[in-house]
Amino acid sequence: MKVFAIFVLFISVAFAYTDWSSVDQLYHPKDVRILRERRIHIGEPVEPHSIPYQAGTLIEHTPTMVGRSGGSLITPRSVLVAAHCFFSPLTSVTVILGAHYINRIEDSQQRFYIDVEEIIRHPDYEYDTFNLDLNPNDIAILVLPYEAILNDYVQLAVLPTGEQTEELFTGELATVSGFGRINPGEPWTDDLRSTTNYLIENEECQRLLSTFTIHDSNVCAENIGIGSSCGGDCGSPVTILRDGVRIQIGLVPIGPPCNQGFPDLFTRVNPFLDWILENAV
Repeated sequence: MKVFAIFVLFISVAFAYTDWSSVDQLYHPKDVRILRERRIHIGEPVEPHSIPYQAGTLIEHTPTMVGRSGGSLITPRSVLVAAHCFFSPLTSVTVILGAHYINRIEDSQQRFYIDVEEIIRHPDYEYDTFNLDLNPNDIAILVLPYEAILNDYVQLAVLPTGEQTEELFTGELATVSGFGRINPGEPWTDDLRSTTNYLIENEECQRLLSTFTIHDSNVCAENIGIGSSCGGDCGSPVTILRDGVRIQIGLVPIGPPCNQGFPDLFTRVNPFLDWILENAV
């Protein structure tokens, strides 16, 4: 028992001191340029712990291929993410909740090892397919080994319910959050940042992105805040504010390169609500 306790302590300390600043954006050899650019550029720092449903993930594919991405806590044991972040080979995944400064050790943080077998990808997701034509089912769920402790720093994301499940949310302002670069070529930001986006009709988005296929399961936005989300961290939540409550209406998928005049593209949550309810633990 004593040996086991020492081993657990060693592992906990090792994970606690993971240097996120040295971890590159999740990439794939089939299209390195696209995924490296899908980060929040500049953005605005958020009030510490004001987005308590935000998750960060540290993903190891091989010892020399390590990435990080975002997500949202939707049940005490389920984190909603983008499926494309978890391509093979995949050796380990760590989820960090309750973080404001991702490169630091904070008392608010909760960290979890994820069994790679506990990644539930949408059955229609074209696994390991990477291209600029968006995969319409780029969504997955990470199952935590045990329940997260809900408190002031860790809370559940609110998903659409009732009439909201039929809404398109066109014309509303959306917030995308993540731990991305402050400027291209610089290290990833230490603190959680966000950008503001104006949601536009898919038809208008298709006109602006004529070389891409915009699916019903996508939602498009134009950035109106400081900097550009460029889609933000892959898997990070896209939310709107209704009656003082933030509702997650999307998440960041694979998409076109940032800062080139394109609208931001996200995976729309509503078409997947039944699947989420069936698979969330």
